[in-house]
Amino acid sequence: MLKVKLLNITAFNKAVTRITYRGDITFLRSIAVLSVLFYHSEIKFFKGGWLGVDIFFVISGYLISNIIFSELSNGSFLFRNFIKRRVKRILPALMSTLLVTIPFSYFLLVPKELIEYARSLVSSLFFYSNYFFRNLDFYNSAPAKKMPLLHIWTLSLEEQFYILFPIFAFVTYKLLKNKSIFLIIFIFFASIFLNSTNQTNDKFYFLEYRAWEFLLGVLIMFLGYTFTVKNIKYLGLFTILFSIYHFDDSQINEIEPKIFVVVGTAIFLLFEGDNNFKRLENNSIIKQIGLSSFSIYLIHQPIFSFSRIYLERSNQYIDNIDRLTLILLSLIVGYYSWKHIEVYFQNIKSLKNLVIFIVITIFIIVSFFVYSENTSGIKNRYDFIPDEVLYYSLNTNFYPNSNIENLQNWKNFKCFDGTCNFTNNDNSKSIYIFGDSHANIFSVSVLRELNELSKEYDLKIKNGTGGRCLLSGQVDSTEYVGACERDYFEEFVKRITKDDIVVITGRLDLWINSEIGEKQLQCKTCDYKKELLERFEKLALSSKNLFIFYPHPTYEYSIAKSYLYKQNKWGEPIKLDYNLWNEYIEETELFFDSINGDNIVRIYSDEFFCNKFEKGYCYASTTNDIFYTDDNHLSFEGIYPLTQTLEKMILSRTIRNN
Repeated sequence: MLKVKLLNITAFNKAVTRITYRGDITFLRSIAVLSVLFYHSEIKFFKGGWLGVDIFFVISGYLISNIIFSELSNGSFLFRNFIKRRVKRILPALMSTLLVTIPFSYFLLVPKELIEYARSLVSSLFFYSNYFFRNLDFYNSAPAKKMPLLHIWTLSLEEQFYILFPIFAFVTYKLLKNKSIFLIIFIFFASIFLNSTNQTNDKFYFLEYRAWEFLLGVLIMFLGYTFTVKNIKYLGLFTILFSIYHFDDSQINEIEPKIFVVVGTAIFLLFEGDNNFKRLENNSIIKQIGLSSFSIYLIHQPIFSFSRIYLERSNQYIDNIDRLTLILLSLIVGYYSWKHIEVYFQNIKSLKNLVIFIVITIFIIVSFFVYSENTSGIKNRYDFIPDEVLYYSLNTNFYPNSNIENLQNWKNFKCFDGTCNFTNNDNSKSIYIFGDSHANIFSVSVLRELNELSKEYDLKIKNGTGGRCLLSGQVDSTEYVGACERDYFEEFVKRITKDDIVVITGRLDLWINSEIGEKQLQCKTCDYKKELLERFEKLALSSKNLFIFYPHPTYEYSIAKSYLYKQNKWGEPIKLDYNLWNEYIEETELFFDSINGDNIVRIYSDEFFCNKFEKGYCYASTTNDIFYTDDNHLSFEGIYPLTQTLEKMILSRTIRNN
């Protein structure tokens, strides 16, 4: 039988027959959607639950290719019929979900979040959300968990496949006949190669790196569904469940976990199960979850994200009872969406009602998007707080390469390879600002305010993930691994002269945190604390002065949001017990105090916020000013005294040295 099937591969255009219903695929869908559901609920047993989408991709390739090639075989394939079926299958449930999220977003999202939501709404509607979300720092980061439509990237990817593959299948079928299978195999391996060799984070979202998963489903379809090996179906199920349990977020962009889970899926699709397994497949609850899996998948992320946002507004967080409740709610809402929306539109004969529904939905979504953009996230909802608080809620961090027209002190600007340079042409000395995201607002403040320094120094900036990577050898993003290497650091330091000044600012407390440090992509086998010390000392020796800004206090919640949420009334200062902060930061200060170097200037940033307005407290805001945009990034009011201190110290040292 196996020999016959292999021969059929070379004559598949004559051999493909339409699949009507397979109970094991419905069972597989239930496993896939439950794994995703439990993963997003943060139940640790399902730490690899993100692999559920890979199962869906294989199933999609299997079923869609069967539809297309069976119709090509009997001469009944028409693009308009294929598109019509896809529209009836996908758009009603998708658009209903998108519409439902709009009122929740209006009442729960602050202006910045609402703008991002509205943009993701349009990207989801027109199936390019995988491109929209490509710039996320991490798929399962804390901000990502509160994005109601983040999960639609998978649907966008599928729809892109549904658009391209029918064209590919039709053309190759007409031109190559039985030889087209070899082209599919070639693309399959090419996609695997691209996935395994590319190290950027955005490959997680793009079809060219995921095509092999869909095409595996296509190849399985050509092999057929007639193999019978006793108990092998259990092996497929075990492989899938093992993958979901074993792999975790640290491997989310690697190909190995995906290979494991799709191999299990392939076994599942290729082989018959025994009677005991079929009874499992036919379990009424499991079967219904599988049938409703599309609607469950669509609704679960909005339910979880809006719940997290609602609880955050009340200074609460999701506990285990909440998680189970939200899982159950997702299953129930998904079931009723399937029953009253999916089934209804799939069974209607006339497309009139569907067309009307689609047109109205597009109008509402586009109108909401335009209105949100033109009103800065409908900010008039928050007329009870000053404009600066709203401004900081919309802009939680600032970047040196934005709003360049307002930065008048340095005339020339260039960014290359993660480094930004501001020059006046005639300056021979430079100020280097290194650090993580905290260096962003620091750099902008220097660019805006420090007129005197611009007369004598150029400004060179390396911040964000790349800046931290350069200084510490630590990174959690594959995009910046190269900047972590010691050779890269050594070459970079060579550019620094004895006339130059180096400034370091960032969340240094996190840099030396052992739990965080050990999770980095680099420095897994080295003493990362020792590495950090050596690099800091090297910078001190290479430069005129090394200024180290020690961490300022951080908070458990966003300062700007706390006023928007009415957790605090504007004019009511937000403060932190100084003793608690001092106890927390003591280890960090001792560590960086141990760095050797006569030309090191240590600036304790907490002195600008602690014991200044009230003894025993650190202030995040006063009755008139807000010093933070979120829980850790400073506002312009917060960063101003730090950069002013830097300017005074540099100028005084320059004068003294002269």
